[in-house]
Amino acid sequence: MTEFDDDKVAQSGGLLPASIVWTPEIEKLNRFIVESVRMQSRGCAVMGQQCNGKSFATRYLMDLLPASLGHTAAVVRWSIGAPDGGHMRKVRPFLQERMIQSGCTSIAHRDVAVLWRRLQSHLADLAVSCGSRWIVIMVDEAQNLSFGDYNVSVQSSHLDRPHPAHLDCSSAPM
Repeated sequence: MTEFDDDKVAQSGGLLPASIVWTPEIEKLNRFIVESVRMQSRGCAVMGQQCNGKSFATRYLMDLLPASLGHTAAVVRWSIGAPDGGHMRKVRPFLQERMIQSGCTSIAHRDVAVLWRRLQSHLADLAVSCGSRWIVIMVDEAQNLSFGDYNVSVQSSHLDRPHPAHLDCSSAPM
């Protein structure tokens, strides 16, 4: 937002508009992720106290990262909700949620292997459509991942297309 907009301020119910604004902390996170990608890191973690803006920062970085990298890259943000009632998550709904958050619309199938291939293909196609080999996956609220969920998430980096890269930026409150 480059100019003051009274309607956005009124909708937010406060003095400031209901939009995400740049902060020095967001710029620091951006530089950290860009350096991790340039070093071809397979992952990194960003942690901090709750309610300090990590989730907002990942949303802001969705648009900023490709320009900051200096080359095209597919950027996906996965937000992991807490499991219902402390129960173990089923793989199929977990995959379907990641597919939706990645922009994949073909999520209906009972076979987990088919869903898995669709997610992998969709992620690879996102990179190809950008003219890139790079896929940046930011995982918000990663502390909600169980060991099994984490394994499913990590497997998304093993795509069958030539030389795809993956960065798993986990934002997790301590």
